[in-house]
Parts: sequence; C-alpha cells; structure tokens
Amino acid sequence: MPNISIRVKRDFESFDAWLTQRSAAMSPFWLKDEQHPALRIRRSFDKVKDGIKEDDRRAIDIAINLICDDPRLPFGKTIKCVLARALNAKRNLLTRD
Repeated sequence: MPNISIRVKRDFESFDAWLTQRSAAMSPFWLKDEQHPALRIRRSFDKVKDGIKEDDRRAIDIAINLICDDPRLPFGKTIKCVLARALNAKRNLLTRD
C-alpha cells in the first residue's frame, strides 16, 4: 500500500486533470479563493449540489460526469454519494441522452 501522502497527491493530480478537461463547465462552481485544496473541492461540489437542487443543467451534467468518470479525488465517495442523492431527488429532469 503506497504512502498515504503519495496516494493523496496522486488523487489531487488525477482530479486536477479531470477538472481541467471540464474547466468551462465547472468554472461557475469552482471556488478559486479557498486555500486548502480538499476544502476547495468539497465546497465547490456543495455548490454543484445546490445547483442540482435549483435545476441547473450544468450542475446536473457535472455531477453525472463526476460519478460516471470516477476521477480519484479526496473524499470522492462522500462527494459522489451527496451528488447522487441530489440527482435522485431530481430524477424527473434526467434523460438517457
């Protein structure tokens, strides 16, 4: 099992690459001013969750992509679970497209 700090660093790098590919879609939700990277991720995805509750299509797309692509990120299971619950509450907005 790799050193935890090496694994966390690799997770951040993996997530950063995923995020870079989706920078335009994610920009309204991304909290650039938050200093701690784990808090920035968590709070940004809290904004995505809030966007889902407000029927924001971009937030819904980001959540679906995050769950399907499964980029490794710190607290990923927790974040994906929260987003999945928010999506489930709005399942009438989801299509197979």
